Amino acid sequence: MYVGIDIGGTKTLVGVLNNDGVIREQVKFPTPQNYDDFLIQLGETLRSFKEQDFKAGGVGLPATELDRHHGRAISFANLKWHNVDIVHDISKLTHCPIVMDNDAKMAGL
Repeated sequence: MYVGIDIGGTKTLVGVLNNDGVIREQVKFPTPQNYDDFLIQLGETLRSFKEQDFKAGGVGLPATELDRHHGRAISFANLKWHNVDIVHDISKLTHCPIVMDNDAKMAGL
């Protein structure tokens, strides 16, 4: 199973996908303006899924500046988050490797 996370300025969508890319479970929640509150909400959401054994995951986020080498989002278009270690933090919650990119680029994939 895989986890996909689409972080937006107003809502976050989290989905569990099988090996064929079929969404098995999904949850939407309002994106907290505070990053620590976001991590708490994301952790609660992930724990609510039946499937917990993720092979890998992807995160799309509205970042205007990314440090892909260090897995850090520097600045955002519509969130007040700055210099967050998003890949590390989400990897800790999902227990799997995570990749990230700008949400518009991820939607294009």
